[in-house]
Amino acid sequence: MGAQQEQTGKLSQAELAFIERAGQHYEKTYGIARIGGRILGLLMIAAAPLTSEEIGGALTVSHGSISTNLRMLSALGLAEMVTLPGDRRDYYRFSPVAWDEILSKRMKCIRELNDLACVGLDGLKLQGPVRQRFELMAAWIEIVARKYEEMLMEWKEYTGQSKGQLPANEASLHDQAT
Repeated sequence: MGAQQEQTGKLSQAELAFIERAGQHYEKTYGIARIGGRILGLLMIAAAPLTSEEIGGALTVSHGSISTNLRMLSALGLAEMVTLPGDRRDYYRFSPVAWDEILSKRMKCIRELNDLACVGLDGLKLQGPVRQRFELMAAWIEIVARKYEEMLMEWKEYTGQSKGQLPANEASLHDQAT
């Protein structure tokens, strides 16, 4: 949020539109509840980590819905719970490794699809056009899996994670809170 909006707790029309668009995107593309996508949108534009109360207030959503969705987003690796020195409250931010998580989950889906293709090719004794369909499926999976692996390696190099660092654009939590 912009400096003025942070002080007043109000979001600009552009920020609200972005948050709503994020909600629609994550709902349509990933099957995440729209409120979960809206939370991600808010966390993306937040200059500092937010409490669940701040998130609920900004989005005018009940504490229960915020809590449920934050747990789900944290489990997916898209949001991250953090604490601040001397503060007992839990804060949330857009995970610095969210993009890695998305690629990793897609790779897992491709591996599971590969297992299915193997069962079809090896276990079902398919022939003719049906077998050809599964062979094409296996070839597609091989190409996609290789590309996902390359993308993940390139991304980790880009962000410095291949050297055990967090992405360069992630400031310390203490700096974000002050």
